[in-house]
Amino acid sequence: MASKIPPELHDVIVARAAGGESTRTVAAWLKATHGVSVSHVQVSRILVRHRDERGTVARHVAVSKVEKTLVADLDAYGRRIEKLGDAAEQALDAYKEQPTTAHADALAKLWSPYQRAHESQQKVLGIDAGPDPVLQSIEDLLSRA
Repeated sequence: MASKIPPELHDVIVARAAGGESTRTVAAWLKATHGVSVSHVQVSRILVRHRDERGTVARHVAVSKVEKTLVADLDAYGRRIEKLGDAAEQALDAYKEQPTTAHADALAKLWSPYQRAHESQQKVLGIDAGPDPVLQSIEDLLSRA
Protein backbone atom coordinates (compact mmCIF):
# COMPACT_ATOMS: atom_id res chain seq x y z
CA MET A 1 0.00 0.00 0.00
CA ALA A 2 1.41 3.37 -1.02
CA SER A 3 1.74 6.06 1.62
CA LYS A 4 -0.67 8.97 1.45
CA ILE A 5 2.11 11.13 2.81
CA PRO A 6 3.91 12.86 -0.07
CA PRO A 7 7.63 12.07 -0.16
CA GLU A 8 8.51 15.76 -0.11
CA LEU A 9 7.07 15.95 3.43
CA HIS A 10 9.12 13.06 4.84
CA ASP A 11 12.11 15.23 5.82
CA VAL A 12 9.77 17.75 7.48
CA ILE A 13 8.12 14.91 9.44
CA VAL A 14 11.50 13.63 10.59
CA ALA A 15 12.55 17.15 11.62
CA ARG A 16 9.33 17.72 13.58
CA ALA A 17 9.69 14.38 15.34
CA ALA A 18 13.34 15.14 16.10
CA GLY A 19 12.12 18.41 17.61
CA GLY A 20 10.06 16.44 20.11
CA GLU A 21 6.62 16.30 18.50
CA SER A 22 4.70 13.06 18.92
CA THR A 23 3.51 11.06 15.93
CA ARG A 24 -0.08 12.05 16.80
CA THR A 25 0.88 15.74 16.78
CA VAL A 26 2.65 15.35 13.44
CA ALA A 27 -0.38 13.53 11.99
CA ALA A 28 -2.67 16.37 13.15
CA TRP A 29 -0.25 18.93 11.67
CA LEU A 30 -0.26 17.08 8.32
CA LYS A 31 -4.06 17.24 8.20
CA ALA A 32 -4.32 20.88 9.29
CA THR A 33 -1.47 22.21 7.17
CA HIS A 34 -1.39 19.95 4.12
CA GLY A 35 -4.82 18.32 4.09
CA VAL A 36 -3.22 14.88 4.40
CA SER A 37 -5.33 12.70 6.67
CA VAL A 38 -3.17 9.91 8.09
CA SER A 39 -2.90 8.03 11.37
CA HIS A 40 -0.03 8.38 13.79
CA VAL A 41 0.93 4.81 12.82
CA GLN A 42 1.61 5.94 9.25
CA VAL A 43 3.75 8.80 10.57
CA SER A 44 5.60 6.27 12.74
CA ARG A 45 6.28 4.08 9.69
CA ILE A 46 7.96 7.03 7.96
CA LEU A 47 10.14 7.58 11.04
CA VAL A 48 11.06 3.88 11.32
CA ARG A 49 11.98 3.73 7.63
CA HIS A 50 14.10 6.87 8.01
CA ARG A 51 15.86 5.42 11.09
CA ASP A 52 16.56 2.15 9.29
CA GLU A 53 17.97 3.96 6.24
CA ARG A 54 20.20 6.14 8.42
CA GLY A 55 21.38 3.05 10.33
CA THR A 56 22.42 1.36 7.09
CA VAL A 57 24.30 4.45 5.93
CA ALA A 58 25.96 4.87 9.34
CA ARG A 59 27.15 1.25 9.29
CA HIS A 60 28.65 1.70 5.81
CA VAL A 61 30.41 4.90 6.89
CA ALA A 62 31.79 3.21 10.02
CA VAL A 63 33.05 0.19 8.08
CA SER A 64 34.68 2.45 5.50
CA LYS A 65 36.43 4.47 8.21
CA VAL A 66 37.63 1.35 10.05
CA GLU A 67 38.95 -0.16 6.83
CA LYS A 68 41.04 2.97 6.24
CA THR A 69 42.56 3.07 9.74
CA LEU A 70 42.73 -0.56 10.87
CA VAL A 71 46.30 -1.30 9.75
CA ALA A 72 47.61 1.94 11.25
CA ASP A 73 45.71 1.27 14.48
CA LEU A 74 47.14 -2.24 14.75
CA ASP A 75 50.64 -0.90 14.09
CA ALA A 76 50.14 1.68 16.84
CA TYR A 77 49.02 -1.05 19.27
CA GLY A 78 52.07 -3.08 18.32
CA ARG A 79 54.45 -0.16 18.90
CA ARG A 80 52.82 0.65 22.26
CA ILE A 81 52.99 -2.96 23.40
CA GLU A 82 56.60 -3.24 22.30
CA LYS A 83 57.55 -0.04 24.14
CA LEU A 84 55.68 -1.03 27.29
CA GLY A 85 57.01 -4.59 27.06
CA ASP A 86 60.61 -3.38 26.82
CA ALA A 87 60.11 -1.09 29.81
CA ALA A 88 58.40 -3.88 31.76
CA GLU A 89 61.19 -6.33 31.01
CA GLN A 90 63.80 -3.79 32.17
CA ALA A 91 61.83 -3.12 35.35
CA LEU A 92 61.42 -6.87 35.89
CA ASP A 93 65.16 -7.46 35.49
CA ALA A 94 65.91 -4.59 37.87
CA TYR A 95 63.52 -6.03 40.44
CA LYS A 96 65.06 -9.49 40.13
CA GLU A 97 68.53 -8.00 40.72
CA GLN A 98 67.37 -5.81 43.60
CA PRO A 99 63.86 -6.56 44.92
CA THR A 100 63.30 -3.09 46.38
CA THR A 101 60.03 -1.27 46.93
CA ALA A 102 61.01 1.26 44.26
CA HIS A 103 61.46 -1.51 41.67
CA ALA A 104 58.16 -3.14 42.72
CA ASP A 105 56.42 0.23 42.35
CA ALA A 106 57.91 0.66 38.87
CA LEU A 107 56.60 -2.78 37.90
CA ALA A 108 53.17 -2.03 39.32
CA LYS A 109 52.96 1.22 37.33
CA LEU A 110 53.86 -0.54 34.07
CA TRP A 111 51.69 -3.61 34.57
CA SER A 112 48.26 -1.99 34.12
CA PRO A 113 48.93 -0.02 30.89
CA TYR A 114 50.82 -2.97 29.42
CA GLN A 115 47.96 -5.32 30.26
CA ARG A 116 45.35 -2.93 28.77
CA ALA A 117 47.34 -2.49 25.56
CA HIS A 118 47.86 -6.26 25.24
CA GLU A 119 44.15 -7.01 25.83
CA SER A 120 43.05 -4.24 23.45
CA GLN A 121 45.26 -5.59 20.69
CA GLN A 122 43.86 -9.10 21.15
CA LYS A 123 40.32 -7.73 21.16
CA VAL A 124 40.87 -5.75 17.94
CA LEU A 125 42.40 -8.81 16.30
CA GLY A 126 39.63 -11.04 17.62
CA ILE A 127 42.05 -13.51 19.16
CA ASP A 128 42.92 -14.88 22.55
CA ALA A 129 46.63 -15.57 22.50
CA GLY A 130 46.63 -16.39 26.17
CA PRO A 131 48.61 -14.69 28.88
CA ASP A 132 51.65 -12.65 27.94
CA PRO A 133 54.80 -14.08 29.58
CA VAL A 134 56.01 -10.65 30.71
CA LEU A 135 52.62 -9.87 32.21
CA GLN A 136 52.56 -13.25 33.92
CA SER A 137 56.02 -12.67 35.44
CA ILE A 138 55.03 -9.24 36.71
CA GLU A 139 51.79 -10.59 38.19
CA ASP A 140 53.69 -13.38 39.94
CA LEU A 141 56.24 -11.00 41.43
CA LEU A 142 53.62 -8.46 42.48
CA SER A 143 51.52 -11.13 44.16
CA ARG A 144 54.55 -12.11 46.27
CA ALA A 145 55.58 -8.54 47.10
